[in-house]
Amino acid sequence: MPLTPKRVLRQFRYAMYFDGVDDYVLVPYNRVFDVGNSGQLTVAVFVEYVLAPVAWRGIVTKNREDPDTSYWYGIFISATTSYVYHFRFSTSAVNTIPASTTSFDYVELKMTTTYAEGYVNLVKRASLYAIIKDATYPLYIGRAGGVPQFFSGYIRSVYIYSKWLTDDESAQNYNYPDNPIKNGLVLWLQADPQYIKDIDGDGVLEWIDLSGYNNHGKIYGAQLVQLIKTPNRVLKPARVLKPLR
Repeated sequence: MPLTPKRVLRQFRYAMYFDGVDDYVLVPYNRVFDVGNSGQLTVAVFVEYVLAPVAWRGIVTKNREDPDTSYWYGIFISATTSYVYHFRFSTSAVNTIPASTTSFDYVELKMTTTYAEGYVNLVKRASLYAIIKDATYPLYIGRAGGVPQFFSGYIRSVYIYSKWLTDDESAQNYNYPDNPIKNGLVLWLQADPQYIKDIDGDGVLEWIDLSGYNNHGKIYGAQLVQLIKTPNRVLKPARVLKPLR
């Protein structure tokens, strides 16, 4: 039985905004993102649409289309029309899951070299068999590799694990996104001003990886935005002491 965790309103203060035209984040290749490296891989993301996107708009991908085999390499989570999330690994291995149109979704994809299972908010599940190939392509956030297809919307957090998360571990991430499971975590990007910096001085901001693996992402066009304003603090009037008699 899949877990059905308590519903948590996704009122994140910050998120990365992708305009659907040319915005993306590029994380250089690291073998820890290859499913064949450990035999298992889990990718999870908190994401919200702005408008129903054009098909194949990449959310988290590591792929190109091989003209000889028609297989897509590695990770491929995209947004298609009609508000659904799309998991694709080859022309014959495709599955979709309906999205929410009102709040951030927690979208998770678990993979082995031949099998993948994805779900949204730990409730809507879809499974597929596919041959998932490893290749030395970078990891893209907000676009598909190969022929670029850019995502339109908000991405708050991205997590990648070199293992298959249990249902309990997935529920931990869903309910406590600022305190994800650390075991096996090889990429953790969280939208917050303190994690957006130009750490190498090249004039291009990085989205800082909090996993400890230094998989920092170069930000091209995507913008950190504040979704919830800090409330103004109302000062109480000073108390006037009465003179002693």
